[in-house]
Amino acid sequence: MAETAQLVGQGNFHVKMHDTDAQDELGTVTRAFNTMVENLDLYMARTKASMEKEQQMMERELLMENHLKEAQLKYLQSQINPHFLYNTLDAIRTQALVQRAPDVAEMVLVLATLFRISIRREMIVSIADELEYCQSYLKLYALRYGDLLSFGFDVDPQIRPYSIPKLLLQPLIENAVVHGIDPLREGNVIQVCGRMAGGDIEILICDNGNGMDEQQLTALRTELAQQTGRPGAHIGISNVNQRIKLIYGAAYGVSIRSIRGAGTEIRVQLPARAVEEMKRYV
Repeated sequence: MAETAQLVGQGNFHVKMHDTDAQDELGTVTRAFNTMVENLDLYMARTKASMEKEQQMMERELLMENHLKEAQLKYLQSQINPHFLYNTLDAIRTQALVQRAPDVAEMVLVLATLFRISIRREMIVSIADELEYCQSYLKLYALRYGDLLSFGFDVDPQIRPYSIPKLLLQPLIENAVVHGIDPLREGNVIQVCGRMAGGDIEILICDNGNGMDEQQLTALRTELAQQTGRPGAHIGISNVNQRIKLIYGAAYGVSIRSIRGAGTEIRVQLPARAVEEMKRYV
């Protein structure tokens, strides 16, 4: 008994005294001792498990804290880089004005405006904000092409407060610029129109470029219907169509009308939803 008690004192809770059914004092002490050792063993096991769990929690908290610090550092870096670039563009613009190159200064100003808008973190913006970006984008090309390109916006003020996914229209306008502008001729026109159509919003992007023949138009329409983006000439249109359907459903998207030699019309159909509603939804 003394030897067993000594082992328990050294921290060994897996030992037991020889149990006995005797009802005398020795039997009572033996059973009480064995019960005490079992309880101590159970207590120590629970204490160990609790300490291990606490240690794991501390390690996870430390890991989360490290990840948080890393994320904060990356966030600060992401703020510094755009700020630096924006200041650089402003310095270039100032230098262009000093060198009496107003066209260059204006192009840099428009580019800085595009950059400022594009780095905003919102996924959903108002149609008014999206149109501001599109106007700056087209202005940059108008400065490049001079009198060869003109553009216009005819958008119902009623739709301007409604929501639209950020940078949704830019690929469509880029398509109109790339495929609808002939730098060898005058009179290139790109027109952006917007209006309510029932309970939906309809935005049209039209150009008076070369347009597409029936075969090209059929192939593009098939691609849009299949919702499969392929690396081709009009992948931007297909991607915009997929974004719309992903967010709003199959009832919405992009449709195309085009006549060879007469230009192309890209029609975007969206539901009329408020910006805050869509931010919560997305």
